[in-house]
Amino acid sequence: MSRWLKALAKAGLVELSESDQEDMKARDEARSAEPVDGQDIDRILRESRDLMQGAEHPEAQPQPGTDAPPPPAAPTGPPIEVVEGQDFSELYAGQVAESPFPAEKLLRVMDGLKAMDPGTRRAAVMAMDAADDEWTVGDPLLDAQRKIQLLQSRTASLVASVAQAQAQAQAELEAQEQFKLQASSSIREQIAELEAMLEAELERVAHEKASIHSNLNETRASCAREAARYEAEIDRLASLSTIFGDLVPKE
Repeated sequence: MSRWLKALAKAGLVELSESDQEDMKARDEARSAEPVDGQDIDRILRESRDLMQGAEHPEAQPQPGTDAPPPPAAPTGPPIEVVEGQDFSELYAGQVAESPFPAEKLLRVMDGLKAMDPGTRRAAVMAMDAADDEWTVGDPLLDAQRKIQLLQSRTASLVASVAQAQAQAQAELEAQEQFKLQASSSIREQIAELEAMLEAELERVAHEKASIHSNLNETRASCAREAARYEAEIDRLASLSTIFGDLVPKE
């Protein structure tokens, strides 16, 4: 477990698992240096946050919205849109020439004769054709052929759209995977840098604390020596009063 996570755990900012807690306890017992108390941790974390924000390293200061590398630009166009449920009459309009007897009309006639056997139905249609000079059976058959060709062409377009969508999706998935790798690498580098910064700050704090303790001990020792010197001089001067106390003039 890194000392960065350890400091955060001591400050109550993260919750460690039982194994991490045992690891931290073992490290504390093994370290001979004086542990950092809660106030020091709070101060270190504040300083570390300042460092993270670029207070002491402005060249590393992240700009808003740029904590992680931006996703790579999509190499393909917008999503494929498929219009569903368009009425066939709208689909044929302007694409298939008008017929004096559309194929759909003949289909309705055939549906009306569905109780008959195929031979009788064919004879009935041929009789209708002979009785009406405005159309022939060839008209709906040609109309049906043209519409079939259009629908087959549209079907081929749908197949091509699926292939294009698959290629586009694959390219975007690969781009996102690349982004994930770049983001993971960048964030891991930032974490390593922050851990190193925190390690340096902890070492600096330990050094400063040792220096403070050393200065305090030196001051105490110096004051003790000087107080002892004063006390010795007091005793030496007071010895006069022991011998000549009755002659001490009154002020």
